Amino acid sequence: MADVTVTAHVFPSANDVRGSEAAGWGESIYEKNLAANWKANLFSQNCVINGFAIPASDPDLTMTIPTGKAYIGGYFVNVDAQAITFPASNTSHIFLKLLRDGNQQVSSVAFEHNTTGTPPADSTKIGTAVTDTDNVTSTTDMRTFAFIDQARLIKPSVGTPELKTATGSAAGAAQLDVVMNDYSFSPAITNATGNPIVAAYAIADPGTTVGRFTVDPGGAVGTTSTIRWRYITASDDPTVWISYDPTTGDIKATWSSDDQTLNDEPGVRVPGMTSEKFRTNGLNGLLIAQEHLQAADARIAAKGLNQQHRLYRALQMLANDDAPSGWLLANCKIQLPAKRLVMK
Repeated sequence: MADVTVTAHVFPSANDVRGSEAAGWGESIYEKNLAANWKANLFSQNCVINGFAIPASDPDLTMTIPTGKAYIGGYFVNVDAQAITFPASNTSHIFLKLLRDGNQQVSSVAFEHNTTGTPPADSTKIGTAVTDTDNVTSTTDMRTFAFIDQARLIKPSVGTPELKTATGSAAGAAQLDVVMNDYSFSPAITNATGNPIVAAYAIADPGTTVGRFTVDPGGAVGTTSTIRWRYITASDDPTVWISYDPTTGDIKATWSSDDQTLNDEPGVRVPGMTSEKFRTNGLNGLLIAQEHLQAADARIAAKGLNQQHRLYRALQMLANDDAPSGWLLANCKIQLPAKRLVMK
């Protein structure tokens, strides 16, 4: 298929791609080109960059606006301090604006103050000044600093659809030490009835990016603690940790997540118990039905996940939980002496 060339401006360009403009429009960094490019593609609104912090009051009707920098209509301006005299017994709205000549070229910059609050063309607001008969009695700072267009820059970069997160969880019927994934959000910790557990205390080094804490359900027999958290991820490396009695194979605590822990640290520990990691090959002992394997295949295809972790994805389907530590605790055991994870 042949290319279809369109009329366009390409700025800057070595070959003077100028559309319908006169020669030189594309290859030279003219004032017009640069201002139009900034206004159209980077900045969402006129704004103050720094400075122009007006005094809180003034002992007469003349007040000095400090020096500052601003972005207005595609132009960066650097403005010296300026004294302004306001009308008595009124509220004046203060704006910084561009001045243009008869050809609409920028000729200078000026402060405008009016009592209507109507912004002039090509302006950014500095604030308001309230006067009585002799003084500026009060002012309000109304500078706008948010000059980067968040809709064009921030949201596409880290907005909710683009922020990749996954779920991790741990569960146990005894005191357990939990390690969350790197860059995790604050966890929810509940007991068997779904009520929050307050007997949790941090054991983490605040200088790291990994949360570590101990949960103590209070010693009540059969009391199960459940911990769930969200975290930032992109590695697609699901892992299960099991803490179990080395003499009986009874599971005391479980941990599951879409990613490994930082430095492959055990995700969960119970005092006096053994902690083992189970990944792709370690899940072969689970009796997972064909329907859950097929559902896992569909999820892997839809999300572009690694087929190597098919058994973990099928476990998620079986448990109906993206972080199925609670299901593992309730339904599995360790088969000794092979240390094999199997269903009860």
